[in-house]
Amino acid sequence: MGSAVNEDDNDIIQYYMGNESPLVNQSYLDTFIKLKKEFNAVILGLSKKVKGEYTLIKNPKEDLPIKEGDYIILLANGKSIPGIQNFVGISEGRLAKHQ
Repeated sequence: MGSAVNEDDNDIIQYYMGNESPLVNQSYLDTFIKLKKEFNAVILGLSKKVKGEYTLIKNPKEDLPIKEGDYIILLANGKSIPGIQNFVGISEGRLAKHQ
């Protein structure tokens, strides 16, 4: 999804929430605030598995928890992407083995 060429380019990117992600079991609002403050990134939505299929939830309710297996969808600039990847512990993108 991402294609930032330089630090000032903005991209929509997604990250898989594995069991070791510090965002698992955090609320959407807490995650939104943390990512904005620490990385100047905005979480746009979540992709959650419902009945075996991923469903996009745009602008979720603030108390919706992020669960293992979810994807978070962010707007971030090229400068912040390496820090986000380090924080969540995985490179951006939809991984085939998790679908």
